[in-house]
Amino acid sequence: MQMLNRLTIKSKLIVFVLLMVLALLFSGINAVRGFVLWSDGMQNFSEVRLPSVVSLGVLNTERMNIRAQTLDVFRHTNYADAPETLKNIQQQRVQSWQVIDEYWERFAAIPKQSAQGAQMFERLQQEYQAWRAIYVELDDQIDKMIKARSQFELNRLMADYEATVLRMVPLSNAMGSSFEAISKQSEQTGLAQAAEALAVANEKKVTMTVTLVIAIILAILIGTVLIRVITMPLSNMVRTLRKVDETGDFSARLNHDAQDEVGQAANALNNLLSNLQESITNTNHVVKALSNGDFSERISGNYRGDLAVLQTGVNDSADSISATIKALSTVMNALSSGQFKVSVNTDLPGDYGLLMTSVANATTALNTSIDDIVSVMTKMREGDFDVRVKSDAQGELLTLKDMINESLDALANAITSITQLAVAQSKGDLTKTIQDTYPGQLGVLSDAVNESVVKLSEIVSFAVSAADSVNHAAVEVAQGSLDLSDRVQKQAAAIQQSSATMEEFSAAVQNNAQNATEATHVEKQVEAKASQASAVMKQTIEAMTAIEQSSHKIADIVTLIDGIAFQTNLLALNAAVEAARAGEHGRGFAVVAGEVRALAQKSAEAAKDITALINESVTRISQGTKLAGESGHVIDEITHAIERATQMSEEISHASQEQAEGVKQLQAALNSIDQGIQQNAALVEETSAAAESMREQADLLSEQMRFFKINQQSRKLDARLNSPLALSANSSMNALPVKPKPATAQAKAPASQDEWAEF
Repeated sequence: MQMLNRLTIKSKLIVFVLLMVLALLFSGINAVRGFVLWSDGMQNFSEVRLPSVVSLGVLNTERMNIRAQTLDVFRHTNYADAPETLKNIQQQRVQSWQVIDEYWERFAAIPKQSAQGAQMFERLQQEYQAWRAIYVELDDQIDKMIKARSQFELNRLMADYEATVLRMVPLSNAMGSSFEAISKQSEQTGLAQAAEALAVANEKKVTMTVTLVIAIILAILIGTVLIRVITMPLSNMVRTLRKVDETGDFSARLNHDAQDEVGQAANALNNLLSNLQESITNTNHVVKALSNGDFSERISGNYRGDLAVLQTGVNDSADSISATIKALSTVMNALSSGQFKVSVNTDLPGDYGLLMTSVANATTALNTSIDDIVSVMTKMREGDFDVRVKSDAQGELLTLKDMINESLDALANAITSITQLAVAQSKGDLTKTIQDTYPGQLGVLSDAVNESVVKLSEIVSFAVSAADSVNHAAVEVAQGSLDLSDRVQKQAAAIQQSSATMEEFSAAVQNNAQNATEATHVEKQVEAKASQASAVMKQTIEAMTAIEQSSHKIADIVTLIDGIAFQTNLLALNAAVEAARAGEHGRGFAVVAGEVRALAQKSAEAAKDITALINESVTRISQGTKLAGESGHVIDEITHAIERATQMSEEISHASQEQAEGVKQLQAALNSIDQGIQQNAALVEETSAAAESMREQADLLSEQMRFFKINQQSRKLDARLNSPLALSANSSMNALPVKPKPATAQAKAPASQDEWAEF
């Protein structure tokens, strides 16, 4: 054999021609047997394994699509556009369900070749039915949300939908795990069947080879040896190359140590296979590491030609991917920790550079918007409501910017109007009202304040008018009392001058009694007006109390706003918790929820500032109520004074009647009449003093009410209230009778004619 190995191929061809025929025959038999085994394996693979894996892959993909559609529903909570977007999701769901039904029927129709496979399919079928059942419930809830008639109903249905989704997720995950388990089991079974077919083929190959070799050796022993010496290295080379070609296994080697051309070719082929195997192994190692998230692996070794080009290309690709992932990781970590000022490396090749440029632009826009919003909220917390969000924004950031600015506009306008009104009221100006119109609770607050101002203006106007009327009546009462005092004094002088004028004196006494009656009547009218003024002042106090209660209601509304901000804070906290549960996918939403929570806290602080302003208004209204109470006390004192004056007038009338009776007894009752007249004079002086005191109290009330500035409409009301009272008082004074000059007095007492004429 060593001798044959030293021969050239040309010599060996002559010797090994018969061995070549044997090798061809042997190869043909092995090929037929291998084809049969391959055909059986491919048939099983194409009819069972491949359809199963494909169906499971499609089902799992559509499961994730439907799950994504399910979660996409949470993005559409606005009642205005929710029906249209939910209908689009519903149509997508219909297409996905059609694909799932088709591939589930295909998968169910595939025969189960083992008890384990049948058991796994039965469990998957139960999970699939439970999964389909809960999605029927979810589809029904989506249909109800499409038909929702209000934002409140949509929110309630969305909450029920969220609860159902939480029940769906475990079922979906369990079915996904079953998909993966069946796929792995199918893969393992296919590999086992392939190994079994290969073992049978090897067994048949050895058996047929031994049988054929023995038969041929017995027939042509020498020819076989010669042919084998030449053809064996070539056959080994052919088998090796075919194995590499058919299986892709570059670990095969040629064991041939001959010194001829075939041996040299075998050594070169072994070197080539070694280089290819090493290069492919290193490449697979790098690619697998990349797929597992390890970006540190690279192809090492010295290669030449195309293998060196492959090495460089794979390593460069790994470097680019590693740099991109590191940059994205830096950005995501910063965003997850709430840091929006992060530097992004955009110096990357091709699409990697474009990707990082987009990320840098997004972080810059987000950081600018957040900084601007934080600055605005800080100013608002300090009491500055004139600042606005001015940074450029797009999409949802633009919507957030517009909503914040609109809210600040409405709140600033309302606070400015209420502040101006409160300042004007503190200065006594009741002509100011809130002219602007505000929506919602701000509108209720504006209307309540305006109604309070109108009511207070009417009450003050009425109080001023009543005080003026009382003052006017008191002046007239005082003047009447002075006239009456003068007449009484003159009557006393006439009685002292002559008893002969007793008849005339009797007439004068009767006239005095009539005047006293009329004075009593006037005083009763004044008393009625004073009582009316007291009632008006009580209404003033009640109105001021009602205004104070309205202010407390306003404070309650602001407290409600503060409570809404607190609830918003709780909702933001719950959103942050749910985002934390979502893991990596919810980090960005957690940051937004944190910002919303901060905004809610700042809104609560602003509501507290508003509450402080309203409390200050309540304090000033309480002061006004106190002043009105003091005014009512003064009017009560005036009423008591008028009652005393009325009592005195009644006593004067009674004394006049006694004087009339005393005139009949003439001489006997002169002293008593004179004493009665003196008493009447004293009572008249007291009445005058009481009327003057009443006038001073009315002036004090008018001066206090003049502190308030009322509008033109209230002044007209003042005129309507003042005019009838003045006319009534004047008519009462004009109705007082004047005693005519007696004729008898001219005859009997000519000396006192001037005095009676003056009287």
